[in-house]
Amino acid sequence: MKFSSITGEDDSAADALCLTPEQVTELNGTPDIDEAFKHAKENGFTPAQTSGFLSIMKLTIKKITSEEKGAPPLKSLEKFRALVTANSGPANGYDLFGPKESKLIVDFAMEGVFQHYKLYQYYTSIDQEIVPASLDVEVEEPIVEPQPLAEAMTLEAYEAELARLKELEELARLDRERWEAEERAAAANPFDVLSSEDVKQIATDTVGQMLKVIADELDGLLNEQGEKLMAQATKLSQLFPAAQ
Repeated sequence: MKFSSITGEDDSAADALCLTPEQVTELNGTPDIDEAFKHAKENGFTPAQTSGFLSIMKLTIKKITSEEKGAPPLKSLEKFRALVTANSGPANGYDLFGPKESKLIVDFAMEGVFQHYKLYQYYTSIDQEIVPASLDVEVEEPIVEPQPLAEAMTLEAYEAELARLKELEELARLDRERWEAEERAAAANPFDVLSSEDVKQIATDTVGQMLKVIADELDGLLNEQGEKLMAQATKLSQLFPAAQ
């Protein structure tokens, strides 16, 4: 029978080291525990290894905070080393961490907890000031008073109204698409949307307008030529009065 060197309880399977919900709640908010969990997850720790890692960090931090203020971290380091060593390698009776995981755990603790050893002691030994905070929330009353449920629309009537509105929207969409299609057709060839009679009438009116313009131009030219001839005749009569 094997015993976990972390918990001291009967633990013949590695998965039995996984933390219970109560233990997770207890660890929540402990300095560096959240970061330890992220560290384990990022480096592919198994659930059992993650549980053991968090337990080691919890016990190490507990040892640090129990030390006399200002005491060197020698005892805490010794406690941490013993926990990691006891759970690393089959020679120690409990093969939980391999060389890779052991190095990752040591690096994490040295760069975090033990690097800020005095800060942890101060944080846990000095009462922190509690600053109460409050927030005033203004609750507005509804502009329209809700109607009694007894006067509410039934589900069948509501669904029928939705279907009617949907049908109206569909008809409006079809009308809009038809109008847009006619507009595009008129822009491409305006005669496509006209009947044969309309085309004939437009052609007749156009030809009539063109003939009228030509007739007006001819009348203008004839009048101009007539005026020129009259001017020349007057001039000749003045030059040769005897001929009259």
